[in-house]
Amino acid sequence: MSGDAKRPSSQQGRSPQHSAADGETPRPDRETRSSARVMKTPGKISRKFGRYRIIRRLGKGGMGTVFLAEDTQLQREVALKIPQFESDNDHELLERFYREARAAATLNHPNLCPVYDVGEIDGIHYLTMAYIEGQSLSDLIRPGEPLAAEQASAIVHKVALGMAEAHDKGVVHRDLKPANISMNQRGEPVVMDFGL
Repeated sequence: MSGDAKRPSSQQGRSPQHSAADGETPRPDRETRSSARVMKTPGKISRKFGRYRIIRRLGKGGMGTVFLAEDTQLQREVALKIPQFESDNDHELLERFYREARAAATLNHPNLCPVYDVGEIDGIHYLTMAYIEGQSLSDLIRPGEPLAAEQASAIVHKVALGMAEAHDKGVVHRDLKPANISMNQRGEPVVMDFGL
């Protein structure tokens, strides 16, 4: 990670074993905890964000804004999420964000979107995950045009396998719905956004 980052990556910082799965409650490091306040999502972030180069905005929702970005160190595209916090002083919510990011980073399954990095740059908290090129399951499902039974069954089966893997590690998806399932270019479902 570049010198701009205030926190280590989830893979460079504390061990992945420090997750909600083992009952421990990991906390942001001392520097993050001592920050004067939890930052809300900024209206705009610069094209250069630490080691990441912002390409374009992918979407915005109640939990924050997601950008397509290039990781300039690893030279790969990622989905970069800037979370939105309700309160400027909600340290409990911030700690939950980091705890759940670390827990999600322990997951390794072809139907679950991997988390790459979590941290803070210039007072802005962020998370990066794999960029899944394709369409959401909600876009695939059209009113009056049901999926073929075989296709629907295969999607549900693969999502269930991914969820079983997450539950085995003690990770619960807080918002499982078609909009949070991406269909990659091979037509495989990938579960995104574990409430992060």
